[in-house]
Amino acid sequence: MAPSGPAGAFGGVDRRKLRNMGWIFLQQGTSVVAGFALMIFLARHLGPDRLAAYAWIFSLAMLASPLAISVESLITRRLVESPDDAPQILGSGLVLHMGGAVAGALLVLAFAWANRPDGVSLAAVLIGVLILPTLAFFTFDGWFRADERIAVVAVPKSLAVGLGAACGLGLVFAGAGLVAFLWLRVVQSFAAGLASAAWYRVQGSFRGLEVSRSELALLFRDGWPLIVAGATSIAHLKVDQIMLGSMAPLSMLADYSLAARLAETVAVFQVALSAAFYPSLVRAFKRAPGDFDAHMQRFYDLHALTGYLGAAILALAAVALFVPMFGETYGGGVTLLCILALAVPAQLLSGARGAMLTIRGWVRTALAVSCVALLLNVLANLVLIPTQGATGAAWATVGSTWLTCLALPFLIHWLQPFGKGALNALVPWKATPRVMALAGKAE
Repeated sequence: MAPSGPAGAFGGVDRRKLRNMGWIFLQQGTSVVAGFALMIFLARHLGPDRLAAYAWIFSLAMLASPLAISVESLITRRLVESPDDAPQILGSGLVLHMGGAVAGALLVLAFAWANRPDGVSLAAVLIGVLILPTLAFFTFDGWFRADERIAVVAVPKSLAVGLGAACGLGLVFAGAGLVAFLWLRVVQSFAAGLASAAWYRVQGSFRGLEVSRSELALLFRDGWPLIVAGATSIAHLKVDQIMLGSMAPLSMLADYSLAARLAETVAVFQVALSAAFYPSLVRAFKRAPGDFDAHMQRFYDLHALTGYLGAAILALAAVALFVPMFGETYGGGVTLLCILALAVPAQLLSGARGAMLTIRGWVRTALAVSCVALLLNVLANLVLIPTQGATGAAWATVGSTWLTCLALPFLIHWLQPFGKGALNALVPWKATPRVMALAGKAE
């Protein structure tokens, strides 16, 4: 019998969720380890200026990535609610994501044509934006997330990442230039996306995909705020690098890009927790909407505690590993990474808030919150970069993240339960017992 109360509806930390988190950590961990093994060699091989160009191109491309992937959470929710409609949901979602990817690529090229750093060619940007259509194939991940079978895509994606890193090391030793590494990242993303599509065909529904006008209209109607919110959220993470590229020397951007890349690795916690618990939370809301805030408190607790863990890991990595990995040339990144680590708990709690908003269907609120976060970050960067350079950009990210996480909910009355839940979750001696109580609970 399913346990009663919030823990029961939330789903507890049962074996299936632990396995799914383990598979996500395998996939994301492989990506992080392989990516940084390659980045260590790239930093020394390309040098600060070409490394900065590489980071700027993909930072710009990632600004448009929500156009190719942001409806994934909505697709997962739809698949949990209506699994029999999987061919129509996935087929329509793929069309929507692919169209968004093409539009995003054109927007990136237009921006780069008008405003790009010296030493970055438009041809190089053109190669980089090809990564966007490859991301549309990650639409199929929604089926496995809804069915809580993460291993099916985690293993082939991990293999694709490992193979890509091996090829990258081969290019380093062959003395390849910047263009070769741009192509490598695009091909690697295509291989990982294709793995999702192939495994859906093998392990998923054997019915062919269908494009339903009604489903496409529904996904677009409910999803466009998520697309714009995703774009502004990514912009919040990447705008500091874009602005540094325009307002500071490329060498300063190189330090910051390495620190930011390390800081982004803690997103693995958010991805793992969402993959493990999102379907249970959808079912909990469907069963008892009135008790949903109580269920979400456990979710916030998990994010806050893992946020503290992630911040500690980043600070330790900054002090003990940054210079040995990348060399004295990039020594300025140590301080930057320590500063960026301060934002991690708020970043993870903001991710938990996003899950709550999509489950409730409050997608326009998600859009408003992400726009405010971006606006705060841009304004802070405009003020701090001219006087403090990369350090100012780091503090701008930290300040805007915490303000949006904790201050904004008390200005929007229907977000106040999240604000109170986040504050409770940030008290570790209160959050820890609640999380421990989930152990062994199952749906």
